[in-house]
Amino acid sequence: MPEMGRPIGMHDEVEAAVLTALVLVCSIYAASCSQGNARMVLRVPEPSPLPFACLRDGVAYLAGSGLEVGEDEIVKVVCIHDRF
Repeated sequence: MPEMGRPIGMHDEVEAAVLTALVLVCSIYAASCSQGNARMVLRVPEPSPLPFACLRDGVAYLAGSGLEVGEDEIVKVVCIHDRF
């Protein structure tokens, strides 16, 4: 019998999920911009608890890195789930 107030199927051990921002620098000529075809991938060292914070942190990390993005390059920030 499930406990009151607890969703059915919820486990006793809950994994905490955080987001890690990846900053991808790709060619403007690429069909898509992904980790597999990026010219450069920067991993933001600090995880973020929320999607908007993850995106903000990725943009801020790129801005603070001093990395020059060429005229033939685009930047994409993706947030991936890390579990601990």
